[in-house]
Amino acid sequence: ASVTNVGTLNKAILDFVIPQGPTGATGADGSDGATGATGTTLSEYAGLYNATPQQITPSSSSSPVGITLDAAMPTDTMTASGSKLRITNTGTYRIAYCLNATSKQSGEVKPYVRINNAAVEHSAVNGMFSMGVGASQSGETAYPKDFQNSILANLNADDTVDLAIEFPNASKYPSFVLNVAAKRASLHAIRIK
Repeated sequence: ASVTNVGTLNKAILDFVIPQGPTGATGADGSDGATGATGTTLSEYAGLYNATPQQITPSSSSSPVGITLDAAMPTDTMTASGSKLRITNTGTYRIAYCLNATSKQSGEVKPYVRINNAAVEHSAVNGMFSMGVGASQSGETAYPKDFQNSILANLNADDTVDLAIEFPNASKYPSFVLNVAAKRASLHAIRIK
């Protein structure tokens, strides 16, 4: 080691130099830590979509109308048939849907997810089809509208999930028809916990 004054006699600045020694021998390996908990795979999912076009009209009783989803997406553990997803194992699921539709009439729509045929209100997306002046006379189709949302839900084994639509103020729009082209409605769920 050495010390050098790189300053002045009155204002000393000391420069210390400590040379590095040779590398020491490698120490022994430490013991392994405890094994962590076994993780679970997130392989429970299912989905449905509409393979054929459909026209949806308000029901006479103002009840919600189920959207026909007649084609299954890939599934694992859960099942998908008859426009419904069926849950196999209790857990937390992410449920998402998409609906693209047109109409030649003005009208209000409210698609949403149902669990065991009960509406999940926070999944609803309200929308309005409005026709321009003279549009209904010329047969012009309103611009397509997209409705989509996703939610988290705690579901139990054998619960069912489907997609439905309500028509708020249906009496104000007696001739309203919603057109859904093929592959324009879908619903899927995946277990996340």
